[in-house]
Amino acid sequence: MLKRLTPFLLVIIVMATSLSFESTPEPPFTKAKVWLVSGMDRILMNQWQDIMPITTIYAAKGEYEPFQLVVRAPEGGLENVSVRFSDFQDTAGNRITPTLYREHFVYAESVTRDYLNESNYRGTNIAESAGWYPDALIPFVNPETGQPLQSELQAQPFKVQGKHNEIIWADVFVPRDAQPGTYTSEYTVNTQEGQHTGTITLIVWDFVLPLKPSLDSSFLVWKDKTKNTFVELLKHKLMPDTVPAEMQEVLIREWGLSAVRLPFFSGADYASCKMDPSPSTEDFRTQTQMQNQELLIYVYASDEISNCPNLDDDIKEWARNTKAAGAKNLIVMTPRPSLYDDGTGQSVADIWVIQADQMMDPTTTQYIQHVQSQGDDIWSYTALAWNPKAPKWAINFASVNHRILPGFINQLYSMTGLLYWQVDDWSDDPWNKIKRDNALPNYPSGEGMLMYPGDKVGLKGAVASIRLKWIREGVEDYEYIQILKSLGREDIAVEIIKSVSQDWYRWNKDPRALEAARQKLAQEILEAQGN
Repeated sequence: MLKRLTPFLLVIIVMATSLSFESTPEPPFTKAKVWLVSGMDRILMNQWQDIMPITTIYAAKGEYEPFQLVVRAPEGGLENVSVRFSDFQDTAGNRITPTLYREHFVYAESVTRDYLNESNYRGTNIAESAGWYPDALIPFVNPETGQPLQSELQAQPFKVQGKHNEIIWADVFVPRDAQPGTYTSEYTVNTQEGQHTGTITLIVWDFVLPLKPSLDSSFLVWKDKTKNTFVELLKHKLMPDTVPAEMQEVLIREWGLSAVRLPFFSGADYASCKMDPSPSTEDFRTQTQMQNQELLIYVYASDEISNCPNLDDDIKEWARNTKAAGAKNLIVMTPRPSLYDDGTGQSVADIWVIQADQMMDPTTTQYIQHVQSQGDDIWSYTALAWNPKAPKWAINFASVNHRILPGFINQLYSMTGLLYWQVDDWSDDPWNKIKRDNALPNYPSGEGMLMYPGDKVGLKGAVASIRLKWIREGVEDYEYIQILKSLGREDIAVEIIKSVSQDWYRWNKDPRALEAARQKLAQEILEAQGN
């Protein structure tokens, strides 16, 4: 049985793990430095300060938990470096295998005054400086075969320039039937100097996260509509939008696919305020019946049309025909009273998708609460980087941005889903050039691309970014809170949520605070279960 952490001990954990060495000139050293850090720490290319190292990670069954290994070279650099982790193993011989990647640095431009309005420079959540950031991930092995990859970009062996860092990302997935308890892994880093070795401990908590996440989602794939890409998203507990019917059954069974989008769009968006006539109910029904009926089947017919009151009649027609066919109607806009009734006594949307400034508007908040009371769902989304306070998913924003929205903020507002407009908005060479040539000059770096094409690393389909993994951590936070609520501890869950997120604009920027809140949630779950 794992002892319950007291609130006082949790405060000590947050304070201790938040410490880093003072920003002083780097002392001379002649040997490589190797240490382990949390998956939420972002280590820059030439950052020398040792972020507080970790020795232990924690995870529930059915959960992914990441950490990182940093290799820093002395002035002369390092050649032919390779890294190995043994399986995590408990005293009974049970094993859990980590999945390894080498982090690839990309150049992120500044988010400038030309793109953002002036208030962003007085906001509470602004971009970090332009520079090289770790974001893409190069897998060590092919996930389907377990064999090392031969490709243009190799995970290892690798070299490290003098006084620079190379970082290994490790994902540990705990099987749903794993035995709870303590597991240990040993690592070895080989360089021309010799070997650097160490250990890391994994504590497996005795509760399980479901295969199908409680948080609904729709992450749009525009370019790489392959099964491998769909699986990669599902590994991160996020739903690709359109999945061919013939793939659905296996993705439901093996990876927790829970939703699918029908292939209809009205053409209406914030720029046009013009909507094509609705397809017939029969057209919607034909497509609905082609899908696996276990799934949430929805139509995403229009985008960001809150400022288009001229469309009310067209919106209602689309809603009536969609719902009559047995599909859900998803609209990216805020509710308003004129849309509370589509002519059948129901509101026009089953799912309303909103962003931060809309939720923070008092009048809109009343409308949102009204449709929630009628049984409609509210989902969140983020796009671009214009809001001076809300979480943003561009590359040069702090790691917490990506995690806080899916989990704690969604739960704070009883939002049940998450939408993102594209995961593969690639340039012609995304591993080296983030933005497309025809993108706006100050388009935020990494906007619309949470994945990278797999061909450069020898894989079919797309591979994940670090930011996608941070978003996954937020989806798992959501699940912890949902489990605790289901055990009758909603008051405690709300207290923990509010310890890190007071609203969409006020949230804790310290990743250690989120990790401490997650530990608190876990201990409350274990206590509620009698463990």
